[in-house]
Amino acid sequence: MEQNPHTNPLMGTLYLAGSWMLTFFSFLSTIDVSTVAGMMSCAVSMLAIWYYILQIRKLKRDAE
Repeated sequence: MEQNPHTNPLMGTLYLAGSWMLTFFSFLSTIDVSTVAGMMSCAVSMLAIWYYILQIRKLKRDAE
């Protein structure tokens, strides 16, 4: 049985992702390079912290 496109969960997810992407790109066009560099630096730092937390959890699990 075919669903109405307005009630199809996949189409709803695609519409939502598209609207978020448009919002994100319109936000990116309003900020300058130093803000983007700061955001990227923060993201890399968060990824490094997350990686070390995962490594510590793995070491604890292996020690048991």
